[in-house]
Amino acid sequence: MHVSYNGCESIFEIFFDKGELKRVNVRKSGGKDQLPAQQLKEAKKVIELYAEDIVNRWTDFFVLKKKVESVKITQRL
Repeated sequence: MHVSYNGCESIFEIFFDKGELKRVNVRKSGGKDQLPAQQLKEAKKVIELYAEDIVNRWTDFFVLKKKVESVKITQRL
């Protein structure tokens, strides 16, 4: 999953094993600076919290070719 902020970008890789979140890796996007530390921390928190939903929506859209609705997160984490 790509996360951008003010021209910076980081890529988050979500790993599951037997339906359980195992880890979230962060790597730099080619040609762009990595997210600043505060935004990196916040993005990782959101991705860890919503990892299962992110993967399910990704699978629905890219693999099953289903239309997926956008989700707006309005509550504090």
